Amino acid sequence: MGEPGVDDYFNALAEALAIAKAIGNKVIMISTSFGGTLSAWTDLTDHALKEDIEAIVLVSPVFELAAAGTSLLTYPLAEFYTPIIVGKYRVADPNANFEEIYAWTNAYPSTALLPLAETVKLVGSLDAANATIPTMFIYDIRDETSYEKATARFFDNWGAPKHRLLITESSGNHHVIAGDITNPENNLLVSNGIIEWLGSLGVPTIYSQ
Repeated sequence: MGEPGVDDYFNALAEALAIAKAIGNKVIMISTSFGGTLSAWTDLTDHALKEDIEAIVLVSPVFELAAAGTSLLTYPLAEFYTPIIVGKYRVADPNANFEEIYAWTNAYPSTALLPLAETVKLVGSLDAANATIPTMFIYDIRDETSYEKATARFFDNWGAPKHRLLITESSGNHHVIAGDITNPENNLLVSNGIIEWLGSLGVPTIYSQ
């Protein structure tokens, strides 16, 4: 995780979309956290990647980091002082259980935060009014990773048709708001909410519950 730079993230996005478009005629982008940052960039820039994307679902997207001091990650010489301040490696959750360690990268070089922060800063500076793809925002206002006011501002200014599902029942982790490992009680709420919203756009679905 310490190797990729900003360009690598966008190249990986382009590769994933190319695969999706090769499999199907149209694409629905469903992304979480930093993936939501990249998905938003796809729509907010005049880029051929956005062609044939039917809809976007942003789950806990990051348009601004919530933690105090994270702006330092984008300053000159950050690659030198970040390991001194944060430590050579960052451990996301020292109390993570086996399932969480298996599912996520729990420990990584602290300098891996730099391209992530730079990408968030880049996308956070874009004008949400330029959006053209219908988009659903799903997030918890208590999110401690993504600054909720920035997410709300992006939603309010989003130029394309939009819908919002606010999560109010997540416990402990307010950023990973659904999934079998964390907050499984929200699985149906989130999945059915996405399916119903896609249905309102006229997008056919093969699963409902």
